[in-house]
Amino acid sequence: MNHSRYITEAKFTSCRLLMLLACVMCAMSLSLSAQEPDAPEPPREGPRSGQPLLRIGGNVYGGGNRGNLEFETNVVVKSGEVVGAVYGGARMADVQATNVTIEGGIVNYVYGGNDITGQVKQETNVDIRGSVVHDVYGGGNGSYVYTDIEANKEVPALADFYYNPGANSAEALNEFRPNVPKATVHIQGTDAEHLTYIGGAVYCGGNSATLRPATGALASTAEATLKIGSYVVANQVFMGSNGENMITTETLSRYADSGISTLDLTNSATFSTYMQGVDVTIRPTVLF
Repeated sequence: MNHSRYITEAKFTSCRLLMLLACVMCAMSLSLSAQEPDAPEPPREGPRSGQPLLRIGGNVYGGGNRGNLEFETNVVVKSGEVVGAVYGGARMADVQATNVTIEGGIVNYVYGGNDITGQVKQETNVDIRGSVVHDVYGGGNGSYVYTDIEANKEVPALADFYYNPGANSAEALNEFRPNVPKATVHIQGTDAEHLTYIGGAVYCGGNSATLRPATGALASTAEATLKIGSYVVANQVFMGSNGENMITTETLSRYADSGISTLDLTNSATFSTYMQGVDVTIRPTVLF
């Protein structure tokens, strides 16, 4: 038997296998290196086809931060996403009148009035023609724990919520909360295939805020109107304001903190005045 011949053939076969393996690995390497890098995720689309989604990470205000506005505001949302809330009014200032229109997009909360503090001098108009994830208010948002301790003006987390207590802190707080003297909320769908959904509730008034005549104005000038059209699905509808957050355990415990407030909400008279901060002293009108 010629053993040398078999050894030579075995070496030749092994050599061919090694060369084939090297070619395969080289081809794989070339293939991998020739691949395009992972493409970025395409932008999210808004409700209107082909329109990139605009995303506002906080709130949208028709008015200013601490500066008064001597004319009416107009806020229109047609697409995109507002993570916070849409306000027709200002964050902490007065405005003359506000107009908010929701036609599309992803909107969580809608307020016709102001946030934190400030007055709408004339009226708010809220027109909802697109869906809202949570609540809709004709008034403003005063759903915060406020402080009447002057030293807190120097504390960044509390400074915006300081008010001068004057002779009666509960009354002063009610004046500090946002107020609207006249509110109109209109909700309307398009057709059976384009309903307007309100995932939370609809309030003619505000959120821990008042709906009453402006200071010194005649009661006859104050109005509150809720108009509900066809093709609307709403969880709940209220003619007044939402005072739920004013009486939560967390809220009341913070007001009991002497470093936050001098209010004694265990006193029945003080508590009664405190709850006037959510009053609606205007008889609302409902139109279907």
